[in-house]
Amino acid sequence: MHSGVDYKAPWYSGMAQGEAISLFVQLAQLEGITESERTLYMAAAHGAFSSLLRGDNGVPWCVNKDRAGYLWIQEYPFKTAGAGDYTYNGMVFAMFGLWDYFQATGNALAAKLYDGACTTMARYFPLLRNARGLSYYCQTHRIQTDSYHPHHITLWRQLHW
Repeated sequence: MHSGVDYKAPWYSGMAQGEAISLFVQLAQLEGITESERTLYMAAAHGAFSSLLRGDNGVPWCVNKDRAGYLWIQEYPFKTAGAGDYTYNGMVFAMFGLWDYFQATGNALAAKLYDGACTTMARYFPLLRNARGLSYYCQTHRIQTDSYHPHHITLWRQLHW
């Protein structure tokens, strides 16, 4: 979807950060690990979560509000502060990380970010959907792809469990 674009460090992906949070939380919940290992995994989860707290005025950043005031966790944050492509699947994967983190820690800010992301998804779902056609990959490029449409369906089902 993003051929010809080179991302240089430092660069964060909200999707990757969310997946890392989920991974570290789940590792910390494994049976048979030591308390020391559990502490290390949760420290990694805390670090990944804190990376989402950099706004679009931070470098690197991956969370911003769009012009209408809706919260986005950008899978592909652009170099220009607050600019991204508003990718749906990346946002939802990041949301899973927020939910896992909230469930493990009770962190109120994680809950607020998750709620804000849910509000955004509820608002933008009609724009993702393409009646009688394939869903759009992202808000910016409005590309319909048969490879991402099944992912969108699966992710929406997971959000509604």
